[in-house]
Amino acid sequence: MSHFNSMGKSFVRNAGFTMIEFMIAGTLGLFLIMGVIQLFLGSSQNYRVQDDLAIMQEDGRLALMYMKDQIQRASWTPDYLNIPPAIDFTQSADAATDTVAIQYNMNVDGIENVDCNGNNVATGQIINTFSLNANNELACRGNGGGGSQPLIANVADFQVLYGVDTVSAGGCASGQVARYLNATDVVSEGLTDKVISVRLGILLVSDGDVLPEDTAKSFQVMDTVVNSNDRLIRRMFQQTIFMPNAVLATAANPQTSIDCL
Repeated sequence: MSHFNSMGKSFVRNAGFTMIEFMIAGTLGLFLIMGVIQLFLGSSQNYRVQDDLAIMQEDGRLALMYMKDQIQRASWTPDYLNIPPAIDFTQSADAATDTVAIQYNMNVDGIENVDCNGNNVATGQIINTFSLNANNELACRGNGGGGSQPLIANVADFQVLYGVDTVSAGGCASGQVARYLNATDVVSEGLTDKVISVRLGILLVSDGDVLPEDTAKSFQVMDTVVNSNDRLIRRMFQQTIFMPNAVLATAANPQTSIDCL
């Protein structure tokens, strides 16, 4: 009996996939899925890192910009016979995290004489105090009443140094910083009326774990060293701010300040 059909072709039996072929295909598919998952996790982590860095960059620039505006006003007064010291060292502190109190006088018109919280200061003598609160927020407390208002969050450290002018000629300040000291040293050396610049250091930290594993790092924040070993990201922001009005405040008396102009 012939195994050929009328067309002269033989019938071919069609066999299915074997178990080994199924296992190989499954293994290859598993590797492919794992690769896609790794790619997704890597992209997600990279996005979170970039997002946290962008937030810290924006917060750091905002804090420095606002504080620079305040610090450059230090010792300003509409009456040059009554120049206030740039820094109120009764409220400025050198501690685990520092506190700095900026002071200046404004016209008593109900518009200009407001503190950093928008509260009216009847005398016109503004004192704005910057420090970290219990929630690790850099906050400002004005002397017009009420509590402090946060500027930025997730601040790991805040340190301040003060540039003092210890050289003068004929009672006039040189206008140049001789050295930078912390608040404790400024007070102990009797140089509270010789401060003409402020150096700020702000260390920001990410809101949560971002790095894939614990990473040891060390940061020099002004006169303080901050060590860490975790999965958080930290970024340093620092700036030196000169106080032109404070140069006049370092003179021996108001008339000397005017003569030095």
